[in-house]
Amino acid sequence: MIKVEQEPDAEPPFEPCCFCRKPTPFWTCLEGRNEGQQVACCKSCALYAHVQDVPTKAVWCRRERIVDGGSPLRPVMAPRPDEIGNGDFLGQR
Repeated sequence: MIKVEQEPDAEPPFEPCCFCRKPTPFWTCLEGRNEGQQVACCKSCALYAHVQDVPTKAVWCRRERIVDGGSPLRPVMAPRPDEIGNGDFLGQR
């Protein structure tokens, strides 16, 4: 079981749960992580998930970026320098 608490002034849209991706106003309260390192976690997942399965904030953000198709400013996967210009990147050959 994971300890979670509702964001005090939470208003939609909510962040997606780090496990099931359901929008939730609840955030983890993990020991050893400061406020900026906690992740969104719905009450249902908090009941059954284990603390060691909670992703770090960086991993959670990276997963969300991948699911959302990346950002034009921050691509999910950047080409290696030796791939630029030869048509190898993203199946452009």
